[in-house]
Amino acid sequence: MTTQTVANHAVIIGGSIGGLLTARVLSDYVERVTIVEKDLFSAEPVRRKGTPHAAQFHNLHQAGADIVRDLFPEMPLDSAESGLIPSDVGAEIHAFMYGGWLPKVHVGSNLFWCDRLRFEWALRQRVAALPNVELRGGVTVRGLRYDKLAQRMTGIEVKTDEGMGEISAEIVVDASGRGSRLPQWLNSLDLSQPAESELHINMSDVSATFQLPEQTQPKWAAMVIGTRPGTNNKMGGVYRLPNNQIKVLLAGWFGDHPPTDEAGFVAFSQQLAQPDLYHLLQDATPISPFLRHKLPSNRWRHYEKLRDLPHGLFVLGDAVCSFNPSYGQGMTITAMHAMALDKALRRLQRSGHTIMARPINRRFQKAAGKISQTAWMNATTEDLRYPEAEGTRSLPVRFMQTYLSEVMATAHQNKAITKLFYEVMTLRRLPAALFSPTVLWAMLQHRLRERISAASTQSIEKPVGRKRILFPTFKSSDGETF
Repeated sequence: MTTQTVANHAVIIGGSIGGLLTARVLSDYVERVTIVEKDLFSAEPVRRKGTPHAAQFHNLHQAGADIVRDLFPEMPLDSAESGLIPSDVGAEIHAFMYGGWLPKVHVGSNLFWCDRLRFEWALRQRVAALPNVELRGGVTVRGLRYDKLAQRMTGIEVKTDEGMGEISAEIVVDASGRGSRLPQWLNSLDLSQPAESELHINMSDVSATFQLPEQTQPKWAAMVIGTRPGTNNKMGGVYRLPNNQIKVLLAGWFGDHPPTDEAGFVAFSQQLAQPDLYHLLQDATPISPFLRHKLPSNRWRHYEKLRDLPHGLFVLGDAVCSFNPSYGQGMTITAMHAMALDKALRRLQRSGHTIMARPINRRFQKAAGKISQTAWMNATTEDLRYPEAEGTRSLPVRFMQTYLSEVMATAHQNKAITKLFYEVMTLRRLPAALFSPTVLWAMLQHRLRERISAASTQSIEKPVGRKRILFPTFKSSDGETF
């Protein structure tokens, strides 16, 4: 820890991935850091009540992995210990999206398939070893301690086996996830609650581990079969594990949910937009339970807009914004929030001030809001393609949907556009990169080729009186038909 601290004590609500990353950040700037978690912590990577989805199919984008590597440089991100399996997102993942297979291309950017239980456990072991961090399980937070005159946090109210109590702190971080009760706590203090944006999707996914027969050896590290909004609300994904095992996920939107029995699960896979996953499961044997996770909606709580947010109170991760998990953005956005907090605290530390003298949380929430906005736009623009989605399809949204469809139609035939799409998808580049002149020119070329190809599939006949003039097709030196 650096010599100058910006606060004496920080308390983090939530001991999951967001809380653990935040604790690592705060350990560099605060004298003492305490994580409080309602569940008891286990010495092994096992499921707990507060993270019922932890055994499900997860992934971490390269941008998130880079942050984890910066915070925990000694943690190998390609080992069984970390629970992460890296795959080059373009070269090793077989992806059927927007009605076609994307070409294989080396992107130089990994998608990390994640054993969430082991990944969280690996982070927790390292955070617990930090000399100024304490992890306290079995602690239920009941409310906030607030100095109304100073408009700042003074701690939290908690309940343990020993009864009610409080924990004093100058910094309080809510990293408790989608189930956060912070709006209710703010309301009890006569403070404003954040406005919410919400898009209901009634989505559910089911995942299980299968054993493949010895003669079945897929040539990919992972395969994804996307939905076809308007005609097919189902998607599937699979990634390879050691010992010729695979982790399979099936998902459906708007009540079209996969079953949790083997026969129903396999039958559901037959209804995907492409049959390869169904064929793979014909000879596979399930070796784990079929686990379900449900998400009713995409939801964004706009803490960045609160003018009376108490000084010293920070909110990040799913407590701010939670998305359709099929887009795989959640853990990466949480990591990016943690790094935004690191940046804010570093700036404060260099100024020579403390958190008491110069509040920074409202600026941080605006930064977190900007990070969330990109992922929110990615998720909701796609989910609003479904006719069942009840939301405003504004002109910008409809334009983005049409434009992205054109980009993807081009990507099916253009490796450079495929690579750029993957870089945007993995949050290494902003969506604005898809509007570059290079992309526009590639789209125009693709359109022209499509029209030329359609016109050249047969000779064009034009009647002239009783005679017909035949217009033959030609081929250029490079094989292009026109």
